[in-house]
Amino acid sequence: MPLPMPGAAPAGLAELASRISISPMGTLSGVSDSLIRPQWSTNGRWLAGSCHGGTIAVWDMAELALGELSFFSIYARIIYSGDTSPAAVTPVGVPTVGFVFSAGTRIHYVPVDGDEAASLVGDHDGEIAALASNHRYLASLGADTVQIWDPLASPMVRKTAAFAVDLPRCRDLAWSAAGGCIAVAGDGGVMLFDPRHPSLPGHVAIDDEVCSLAWSAHGNVLAAGTRGGDIHVWERDRESARQVLRGHQAPISGVAFSCDDTLLASTSVNGEVQIWTVADGCRRHEIPEELSATGRAPSTGLAFHPGANVLATIDSYDQLTVRLWSARMDESRLRLPVPGVPGEPGGPEALTGALPEALPSARGSARVRWQHVPAAPGDDRGPPLYGPPEGDGQPMGAASAEATDVHVGPVDLSAEALHEHVARTGLILPARIIMQTAAALNARKHVLFLGPPGTGKTTLARAVAEFAAGAGLCGTPLCTAASADWTARDTIGGLVPHSDHGLGFSPGLILRAMSTGRWLVIDAIDRADSENAFGDLSTVMAGHPVELPYQIAGSPVRVLPPHRTRDATDIMPGELGAYVVHPNWRILATMNIAGQARPFPMSAVMLRHFAVIDVPPPEPALYQQLVDAWLDDAGSVLPADVSESLARALARLLSPDMPLMRRRPLGPAVVQDMITYVVERARMGSEAGEALLGEAFLVHGASQLEGLGRDDLLAIHRHLTTSVFPATAAGRLLDARMRALHPEIPSGAWSEW
Repeated sequence: MPLPMPGAAPAGLAELASRISISPMGTLSGVSDSLIRPQWSTNGRWLAGSCHGGTIAVWDMAELALGELSFFSIYARIIYSGDTSPAAVTPVGVPTVGFVFSAGTRIHYVPVDGDEAASLVGDHDGEIAALASNHRYLASLGADTVQIWDPLASPMVRKTAAFAVDLPRCRDLAWSAAGGCIAVAGDGGVMLFDPRHPSLPGHVAIDDEVCSLAWSAHGNVLAAGTRGGDIHVWERDRESARQVLRGHQAPISGVAFSCDDTLLASTSVNGEVQIWTVADGCRRHEIPEELSATGRAPSTGLAFHPGANVLATIDSYDQLTVRLWSARMDESRLRLPVPGVPGEPGGPEALTGALPEALPSARGSARVRWQHVPAAPGDDRGPPLYGPPEGDGQPMGAASAEATDVHVGPVDLSAEALHEHVARTGLILPARIIMQTAAALNARKHVLFLGPPGTGKTTLARAVAEFAAGAGLCGTPLCTAASADWTARDTIGGLVPHSDHGLGFSPGLILRAMSTGRWLVIDAIDRADSENAFGDLSTVMAGHPVELPYQIAGSPVRVLPPHRTRDATDIMPGELGAYVVHPNWRILATMNIAGQARPFPMSAVMLRHFAVIDVPPPEPALYQQLVDAWLDDAGSVLPADVSESLARALARLLSPDMPLMRRRPLGPAVVQDMITYVVERARMGSEAGEALLGEAFLVHGASQLEGLGRDDLLAIHRHLTTSVFPATAAGRLLDARMRALHPEIPSGAWSEW
C-alpha cells in the first residue's frame, strides 16, 4: 500500500488533521548542564531528565498548576550519579515509584517520594548504553549484552539473566510493559526477544543504524528511529511489510507514543519535533524549535505522560529547559477511544488493523544467545527470569512479585488452584470458603472476610491477592491495616507539602491501587470510620465518576470508572487529572467479630459493594486435627506427663459444647500461640500442663473476651474457673482480672455461678 507523503493528508483525512492541536503548556528549568532525554515516572507525577554532566534532574509535577500558554520556571531536585558521563535513566514502579540511572558501569535506584539517597542495584560489568524497565524488572544494555535485574531480590541474586546480543553499536533499549518483549537498537536493525522465551529471538533487518526505540502503550506497535531520519513502524505478530515515516532531515534521537496510542512523536538531533497520527502515518504537526545556540549538536529525546497526552521535549536552543505541550483531539467532533477496553474504537481489536505493516516473527534470524547467570556463586541451577522453577509451572516469584503483564478483562480465578495455593500457606479452610471467594471476585465484587480473631482472615486475604498477582490478574498487592485516624486524604488523596514548593495533590492509598490495578488488602477495616475515610469511594465503586476538589496541572482531579457512557461533561481519560479505575481492581478486607469492641461498624452503603464471607473457626473435627498436630510437635520437647495434662486441659477448654467456644470461639491462631507459650514456659520450670495452659490463656486468650455481654461473661467465667483451670494460680488470676475489668457486674453475680 503506498504511504502518504509527509505533510499531505490523503482524501478523507483532512478533517482529522484539523482536530489535532499542539499547545504550549509550560517550561521546567533549574539545571546547569544540557539535558538529554526526559522520562515520566510510572504514575506520571514526576519528570526526570538526564544531564551531560552526569546529574539527574527530577521535577514534581504535583507542585504545578499547568494551563495552556501559562509558562513558569521551577527548580529541580538534583541527583548526582557519581560519574561525569551522561546517565541513562528509566522509570520503575518497584520497590516504590522512582527512577533507575546509570553511573558508568553501575546501576542505581532512587525513590522520588521523599529525600532518600540513591542505592546501588548492581554492576553491568561494562559501560551502560541504555536502561529499560517493564515497571517490575530492569534491563541494562552494554556493548554486547542485555542483563536483566530484579530490584526486589537480595544483592547477590539481583542479576537474574544475561543475553549476549550480536549486534554492532547498540544504542537504545525498549521493554514493552504490556507484551514483555525487549527490543535492542543497533547498526543494521533491531533485535527482539522475550525473557520468558529466550529460545525464540528475532531480528528485524534495517539498512541503517537504529538510534531510538519506543513501544506503544499496548505493546503491540514498535517505532524505531534511524540515523538517516526515517522512522520504521511495525505491528507485532503480522506478516507484512514495515511502514516507514519520512520527514526528518537528521538522525532520530527520540520517539514516543501517546498514552492512548493515537499519536507518535519524534525528534531529531537538530531539535526538530514532529507529531504523527498512528492510524494513517501522516505527519500532522511540527513543533517550532529554534536552532541550538550551545555549539553542541543536541541529542535530545521526548516522552509522553503515561496517563495524558502531555508531551515533554528538550528545548533545543539552550538544552537547559524542558518544554511541555498539550497534544489533543477536538473533543467536540471526535470521540477518543478508551485504551485497552475491548469493543471500543481504538481498543486492542482496532489496533490490530491500524497499521498495514507488521513486526516480523520472532522465528527470524537467531542472533541472540542465551546466557544463564547463576543464582549465587557456585550455584548454576537457578531458573532464568520468568522461567518455570523445577517442578512448578508458575513463573518465578509469581506469588510475591508484581506481575509483568496485568490482564485486562474478566477476572477468572480457579477455585481449585486457589485452594491449593492457600493450603501451602498452612491454612486449613473448608472448600466452601475458597469457592465463595473465587466466585465473588470473578463476579466483580470486593470481598470482606468476617470472623473472630485468629481464624486466618488476614492470611487468607494476602494469599488470595498473591495468587491473583501470580496469575497476572493484578500488580503487586498493597497490604495495609486500617486506622481510626484515616481520613479521605489518606485513602483517596489530598493536598500535601511537596519539597519546598508548597502544596500539591497526592493520591491516597486506595486511589493509587484502583488506578494501577493493584489489589488492596485492608486488615481490620472496621477500625476506620467509613464515612470519613472512604468518602466518595462508594460512589466510584457503584460505577459513577467523582470529581474531587483538587487540580493537577490545571485539570480537575476526577476518578472515573473503567467502563462508562461518555458525554460532553465528562473529562477524557487523556487529561492529566483523570484517574481511571482499573477493571481488575479489588479490595480484600477483614473484620473481626468482637461485639461492642468494634469502633466503627461499616455503613450499609459500603457493605453494598462487598461480598461478605464468613471465616469461622474450623469445624470441631478439623479443629481437633490442627490441635493434635500442634500437640504432637509440642510433645517432642515436653515431658510426657505435662504433654498429657496439657491435652486434657485443651480438650476441656475447646469443647464445642462448652460456653467459651459457643459464645466467643477462639481462632486457631490464638490456640497455636498458647501451645507455643506452654512449650517455652515449660523450659523454665516443670509444672502441670493445666497450670501452664492457664498461664497461656491469661496471656493470649483472656483478651478475646472483651465486648461480651453480662450473661456470656458469667457463663465463660464459671466454665474456666471451675472446669478448665480449677484450683490453679492462673484460675485465680483470671477470676481477679475479669472482676476488675467489669466492675459493672456486682460481685455477688460472680459468686452465684
